[in-house]
Amino acid sequence: MVFTLDALHEIGNGFVLSVGPGVELEKNESFFLARVGVEYEYDINENFYLMPTLFHDQRFDGFSTTTFGLGIGHFF
Repeated sequence: MVFTLDALHEIGNGFVLSVGPGVELEKNESFFLARVGVEYEYDINENFYLMPTLFHDQRFDGFSTTTFGLGIGHFF
């Protein structure tokens, strides 16, 4: 499980950059990491949007992970 505290910056045209520290929790130990990523907010209609994401997590022990995801958001 990975927890991060990201700072987000909208760069325009629906793109959002994120960067921040985090921690990866495993059964027997934990690892600190840095995350950088980009998201794109695509409006489906006036209430919902899709958000494809691409993140790169670099653990401080040398291992890294790249993640691609797809989120669904709702405007309130």
